[in-house]
Amino acid sequence: MQLLDLYPTLPDLAGLQPDPQHEGHSLVPLLSLVPLLKNAQADWPHVARSSFGPGNVGIVAEDFRYIRYQDGSEELYNRQADPHQWHNLVDQPDSQQTLAEHRAWLPADYHPVLETGSTGHKAYEAAEANRR
Repeated sequence: MQLLDLYPTLPDLAGLQPDPQHEGHSLVPLLSLVPLLKNAQADWPHVARSSFGPGNVGIVAEDFRYIRYQDGSEELYNRQADPHQWHNLVDQPDSQQTLAEHRAWLPADYHPVLETGSTGHKAYEAAEANRR
């Protein structure tokens, strides 16, 4: 679950039609079953996907965190075995299946979301300036 799941959940609770621009998944089907609210171990087949700046994407699944940067570099962490995410597993042979599964969650297309000069763009430009 992620905060984006609240956007499709609220209209669903109110009986309104979903807005196709809302990313995330309604939690209403789970409310009727109540497992996820009462049992954190209940099945939730979705991942949390976030991005910052063009081409930078993070995927958080139950056990792993995967990050792909605009330059093509990647990170993969086992959140259970390495909660501080200090050991990048991307080059480990036994992690290649997990890596492929997480790559499958990457967006097929990248679209600009913010207008030029927005706060997000200024933050991204500042981060890029510090990188050089």
